[in-house]
Order: sequence, then structure tokens, then C-alpha cells
Amino acid sequence: LLFTDASTPGRVGIGTKSPLSKLTVNGNIHASQSGGHITASGNISSSGTITATDGFGTINGGLF
Repeated sequence: LLFTDASTPGRVGIGTKSPLSKLTVNGNIHASQSGGHITASGNISSSGTITATDGFGTINGGLF
């Protein structure tokens, strides 16, 4: 379900009819293929687990 309408101007929801920010996803996000990346220039927050299976990064200041 991809949702956007006049009640949420400038916002897109995937799996939700009530996007809270420019992009709100209710469900899992999967990036794959050669060079499959998720890039953020701001904060990434999660109420669940963030898992890295290749490469390096940090979560809460710790290397993973």
C-alpha cells in the first residue's frame, strides 16, 4: 500500500495511511543487489533491531 493525498501534503506512506514524516514505512525495508545502500544525512531511529550483514557502521557510538 503506497499512500499520499491532500490530507498529508508532502508526505508518503508505505504500508500506512497516516504518514508522520516525508516518508513513513510500516514494515521492513530491504536493500540488496550490488551497491544496495540506505543512506541518511540525518538521524536514523528504530524501535526494533538494526542489523548490518556487510561492511562497517556505528549504532549508539559502537562499531558493528
